[in-house]
Amino acid sequence: MSAAARRPGPVTLAEIDPDLDQTVEEMRWKVSRYHQLGPMIIEATNDPQLYRTLAARIDERGDLFETFRSRAEKLGIKSPYALIRLVEVAAALTKAPRGHRKSPAANAVLANLKDGIGYAERAASDARVEFIIAQREAKKAAAKLAALGEALQYVEASLG
Repeated sequence: MSAAARRPGPVTLAEIDPDLDQTVEEMRWKVSRYHQLGPMIIEATNDPQLYRTLAARIDERGDLFETFRSRAEKLGIKSPYALIRLVEVAAALTKAPRGHRKSPAANAVLANLKDGIGYAERAASDARVEFIIAQREAKKAAAKLAALGEALQYVEASLG
């Protein structure tokens, strides 16, 4: 009988996958920094004062993503984005100060990931609907543009 099976209470991530638990601890700051850099890059492209920092921020974000890719590969996770999301979920379940953190319950991580999938599916569905509506509006606008162009040609031809 394993230690996890004899122990009362929920099974922690550390018990079922110590490598993943260690990855969560090591990567939580990197994931947070990766997300911080996105808006900073956008801001630097629009602000001449910050533009000089743009290349450094892009490089830093690329380096962080390469770290995620390499760790995901080591763990056997197919996508670095999946690892990023997994670290976000597990880190959110362990918000205690450094040194006092406990490994999150595996079933809590699983439940949060399933909830996230549900939300993402709904967001994807909503985005598809919005895309269809936007396509229809674009077709209407193109037809209106064509009609206005024809009307302009007619008036210009009449003026002669």
